[in-house]
Amino acid sequence: MTRILALALALLAFAVQPALAGFLVNSYVFATSGAAAATISFLQCSTDTGNLTTYTFTATNVGTASSDRVTFIGVVLEDSASAYTVSTVTVGGDSATSIVDQGGTNVSNTAIFALANPSGTSEDIVVTASEAVTMAGICVWSSTGVQSLTPVATANNNDASAQSMSVSINTQTDGVAMGICTSSQNNQTHTWTGLTERSDQFSGENAFSSADLTVSSGSTPLSVTCDPTGSAASSAVAASFR
Repeated sequence: MTRILALALALLAFAVQPALAGFLVNSYVFATSGAAAATISFLQCSTDTGNLTTYTFTATNVGTASSDRVTFIGVVLEDSASAYTVSTVTVGGDSATSIVDQGGTNVSNTAIFALANPSGTSEDIVVTASEAVTMAGICVWSSTGVQSLTPVATANNNDASAQSMSVSINTQTDGVAMGICTSSQNNQTHTWTGLTERSDQFSGENAFSSADLTVSSGSTPLSVTCDPTGSAASSAVAASFR
C-alpha cells in the first residue's frame, strides 16, 4: 500500500508540474510564480524632416539580442494638419503593434509601438504616417522580462499651448513604463514627473523628449506629467507593461 501511495503521489506531481510553471492566455505565457522582473533600457532617438509619408531610420540600435527581448518605439510626427495618425511601424521588416496613438489633435502627434524582437542588434525602423508629414522622430527602448504585450495601461494627452500634460497610468510591480512627449517649437526642453527623462531631441521642426521607468512597486495610478518649456502645440503618450 505504501508503494502504491508513493507511486500515485509521484505521478500526480509530474502531471501538475507544467501547470505550476505558467498558464496560457491569448498566446502569451504568464508565469504564476517566480517570474523575473522586467527591465528597460533606453537606446537612442533619431529625427528626419523629409516631408514624407514614410520615413526610414536606417541601422537603428535595437540592443542586445535575447529570446525575451521586446523593442518599444516611441514615435513623434509633426504637420500642419489637425488630425493624423501613425499607420504602421516595422522593425527589420517585422510589423510592430500599435499600443497608443494620440492622433495629432494639435499639429503634433505621439505614439508608442511594440514588437517581440529576439534577434538582431541593428535594424531599419520604418514609420508610415496616415498622410505626408513635415517631420518624424523615433525613440527606442529594449526590454526583457515583459510578460505580455497587452499593456497594463495607456494614456494620451495634448495641449494647444504646451501646458503641462498629464499621462498618468496604472503600473504593476516588476513591470516597466515609458513615455514620449513633443512640442511644436524647436529647442524646447521638457520636464517629466513620474518617469525618468532619457532624452531631449531637437529636429529643426519641433522638440521631443523620452522617459521610462523600471517599476519596483506598482501604483494605481502612477502620476506622470510632461511639461514643455515653450508655448506651442504639444502631445504626449505613456504606457506600462508587466
